[in-house]
Amino acid sequence: MYSLQDLAVHLFEGSRVTWRLKALHMEARPIQEIRRRYAGQSILSWNGVIDGSQWVPYQMANFVTPPFADFPSGHSHFSKAFSLTMTKWFGETITPVPMIYDQQPLISKLFPLNTMGPYGSFVVAPGASAVQPAVPSAPVTFSFETWEDVSTSAGISRLYGGIHALSAHQASQTAAVEVDGAIQTTWNILTDTAFLPMVDPLAPIAPLEEPVIPEFIVAEDAAAPSVLTAPEEEPAAQVEEPVNP
Repeated sequence: MYSLQDLAVHLFEGSRVTWRLKALHMEARPIQEIRRRYAGQSILSWNGVIDGSQWVPYQMANFVTPPFADFPSGHSHFSKAFSLTMTKWFGETITPVPMIYDQQPLISKLFPLNTMGPYGSFVVAPGASAVQPAVPSAPVTFSFETWEDVSTSAGISRLYGGIHALSAHQASQTAAVEVDGAIQTTWNILTDTAFLPMVDPLAPIAPLEEPVIPEFIVAEDAAAPSVLTAPEEEPAAQVEEPVNP
């Protein structure tokens, strides 16, 4: 629970810093800069030789480039924040234990519904790309040994896809480290065992030695007549005997 809180704080603070820097620099996205710089020139793109003014990122046509500044990359910052938090709580290395990945399309449509494999490895099936047909031509396996590997791969993917420039990725990784340092010195979210006591969920709950009764109930009970107390009997009326004249 505390590791999730730690990550949530990182994402919150990281987004504030990232979008403040975006507003400060207002750097153009690759689609803007490439079209401006190479308009009227033939360039080699992922979809063949095209006019520079027609260049598009490697993504589906209905998935447009985000309409805000390129520098720095929010994607790269969040990925780096994730790796820093996971390393803090669970160590640097990812243990490749066997597991079943369930409902993977919720993460990416590249993945099948259910797969089994070592933790930290993912397989992209042939022809899984929604951008190009028959891509990839053979299965591609991504394996990560550290959380840092995960964040670096996730961040650099924005460069490969033409969504961000390299400077946006690198600057965000640096900013994420700075934000992490600020969080550790101000929020004080500890991983110490004294802060996280271990509790056996199956242990019996010891009864209270004395029941705790709210004071207002005690006062009401004292004022109300007890239902267990017999009502006091009224004294019998005395009958005077007649006096003979």
